Amino acid sequence: KALDYLSNKTPKVKTVLQDMTDKLNFNDNEFDIVFANLSIHFFNEEDTQKLLNEIHRILKPNGIFSAFEPVIRSNTKCWELVESNELSDYEDFKKAEDEFMSSDSDPLTNFDELTISKCLQEIGFTDGVLDKQVVESSYIVQKGMVESWLTIPPSPGTKTTKEKFLMYFDEAKVNNYILELQQALENNSITIKSNVLYIKAIK
Repeated sequence: KALDYLSNKTPKVKTVLQDMTDKLNFNDNEFDIVFANLSIHFFNEEDTQKLLNEIHRILKPNGIFSAFEPVIRSNTKCWELVESNELSDYEDFKKAEDEFMSSDSDPLTNFDELTISKCLQEIGFTDGVLDKQVVESSYIVQKGMVESWLTIPPSPGTKTTKEKFLMYFDEAKVNNYILELQQALENNSITIKSNVLYIKAIK
């Protein structure tokens, strides 16, 4: 549907659907610019390296790789959105969330300016610029939002936040946590913060 929408809106643009972890179906030295938006941070270090190698391959000499990617480990955490007296096991869940949101073994949380800079340098990109900024967004928490945050995986094949909590606590305790979080947040205004990286590198 997304490709159909894009094709209808921009009929002169060629759209291609492809697994980004496979060899990209483009020739060597084909593009002046490659732009990635909210896509690279999903992969483990090996797949990220492979993808950046492919981007380097299809860029022309002096071509530009530009990207906008979030640093997930910097995201506002659930425990930061509520007061400690609003959750029965506030400290337990705070400790667990802090731990899995800083895990070096999780592709979503080990992506940051250090890992991407290392990859770009090893591949052979030059003049790399990584501009890290804090982005804020505020909104009213609607019914069902909290449950979706915790029960929908961020990408295919990854654990949900609920599943990560289940590595620490039994299901009854986790379900009660979700219920209390819903009661504390629904119909209230919250502000979410995250670090984002603006990336520019030259082949």
